[in-house]
Amino acid sequence: MAKKQKEKLGLVDLVSVGNDRDDMFPVKISGSRISYVKELYSRCPGKLMKTNLLTILFILPAIIWMIYITVIASSANSLLPYSANIGIGYPVVNGISELAEYYKYYYNILKYTILVLFFIIASFGIAGGAYTVRQIMQDEKVKIFKTFFRGIKRQAMPCLWFGFILGLETLAIMFAIFGLDYISTLSSGATLAIKIIMIVLMAMIIIVTICIAMLYITQNVCYEMKLGGALKNCFLFTFRLPLQSLIMFVVTMAPVALIIYLMYLYVGSLSSNNFFSILLSTFGFIIFALYLASFVLLAWSVYGDFLYENSIVVARERIIKSQKKGKK
Repeated sequence: MAKKQKEKLGLVDLVSVGNDRDDMFPVKISGSRISYVKELYSRCPGKLMKTNLLTILFILPAIIWMIYITVIASSANSLLPYSANIGIGYPVVNGISELAEYYKYYYNILKYTILVLFFIIASFGIAGGAYTVRQIMQDEKVKIFKTFFRGIKRQAMPCLWFGFILGLETLAIMFAIFGLDYISTLSSGATLAIKIIMIVLMAMIIIVTICIAMLYITQNVCYEMKLGGALKNCFLFTFRLPLQSLIMFVVTMAPVALIIYLMYLYVGSLSSNNFFSILLSTFGFIIFALYLASFVLLAWSVYGDFLYENSIVVARERIIKSQKKGKK
């Protein structure tokens, strides 16, 4: 059965093998991987929570910036003289709707341009978190704080580049949403069509980039490979197993999307004093602060081990067998 599964992957003959890192290796998991994740959370929830909190420290600047600029944009929009055009005593202001559209465009492009920098800062937390989660999988007695910052030192560069790329892609998709609304030289139908095409295209690119980034980060923790070989493996894992990649993306990114929604809900509830919205948002932030980041990193690490066990490990065994035959 295992042999058929390995053949079904179709990756053994294509993957780059690389070398094991001295203190890292894929974990062999017997039984269900979902059960393994649950068991690990039940055995060492404190260590995973500490890892999550350290990771969140690097993501927090992005959250603060998003809340801050959203409040500023909302305040600026409320100061526009919309009532001047409905005859209640204010002088008429021509082009108020165009000015409002410009403000929306300006603040959103500013928001996501600066967010590129905060993506880079957050990537340092992802680097440390991924390394620490791997250490917890291998040795539950690991010292979290020391391990986390060792992980940043070892993993920072690839995470930094992926953070920068994802930041630029997010900026591009936001331009498609808000920038094209402000382009008046095109007809509304053409603008809408271009916007839809750009959003769909950029969304697909972001999904692929996140899958490749998470696979690269978890793979880089375990193996020493040249950049070309490591990226080739990530592209193979993503495109040869598209359904599995999409499922992993949805399972790990859907909670992140929910937290982002709750963040905007919280900002909106502050002005409306909606108690239920504030309570729901606060609950979401607590879950985010305690376990969400470590869950995402753990899920991709466990999934990565499944891929490596059925491709890189098998390919290495074949190489060793062929070398032994050559010596005979």
